[in-house]
Amino acid sequence: MAFLDTDPVQRGTAVVIPREHVEDIWDLDTELFVKVFAIAKSVAHRMKEVIDTEGITIFGQSAKPPGSRIHHFHVLVIPLGKGERRKFTKWWVSAARKARRSELDRLARSLRFDHRPARHEETVERASSHRL
Repeated sequence: MAFLDTDPVQRGTAVVIPREHVEDIWDLDTELFVKVFAIAKSVAHRMKEVIDTEGITIFGQSAKPPGSRIHHFHVLVIPLGKGERRKFTKWWVSAARKARRSELDRLARSLRFDHRPARHEETVERASSHRL
């Protein structure tokens, strides 16, 4: 189900939640995950028609994020109106920090699902792309 956020970060922010209580993403089965994001996509399409958004940002939140009253897995669909995309990106960049290459390499290796030893060329290619 979806409803408007009562404390929106941007005008028109919507909250999408599964009807049954699911506290964390880890408790969410794949079918329900797909349903929640299908609803988020529908909400985003409607926002584009009605609010004339320039873009959409989607956040998934598990458990109870600091400052939130929602103790339930939920997705925020945030419409970005004319000029807001640039402001939002500027805010995001200001909140980000530069990661060290060694830190990214270690994390990328530990997050890899396939833990079989890779050939050196594949390891270098994967580490440099940091795709998970």
